[in-house]
Amino acid sequence: MSALFLFSMPSAILAEAVSGTAQINTSESALDDARQKIEKAIDYYKEGDLDASKHNLDIAIASLKKAAQDSTTEKARDESRKLGIKIDEFKEKLNSASEQHESSLMRFWHQTVSIIKRETDHLIHSYNELSVSEKTLKYLLDAKMHLF
Repeated sequence: MSALFLFSMPSAILAEAVSGTAQINTSESALDDARQKIEKAIDYYKEGDLDASKHNLDIAIASLKKAAQDSTTEKARDESRKLGIKIDEFKEKLNSASEQHESSLMRFWHQTVSIIKRETDHLIHSYNELSVSEKTLKYLLDAKMHLF
């Protein structure tokens, strides 16, 4: 019997592959919430519902502000803060449909995904460094495999 251990990372990459797992960091959860709300804003925008799109952008901005406080790296905190400001400025201009607005929304989504990927990569790198440098942890992890 083999066991498969997956580390839960709420990133766009792993969200589809690993659904229903616990999230490990509130900043990553906030970033994932922002990504989802931007995605909904895009959908509502395509349907022509600008009010619903703006509402979802408001929630995304709040999530980015939370991520700007809670992210594990300075770069992610700074990029989350900047993106929240950009989206807030954009939201004020969102009064009519145009291709430029749709491409801006898509750009915001991609920027959010990039921040999530960076946080995920940082987490993986930190884990790898810890597992190499921390021999006791390595032995415990190896022993844990034999429990099942």
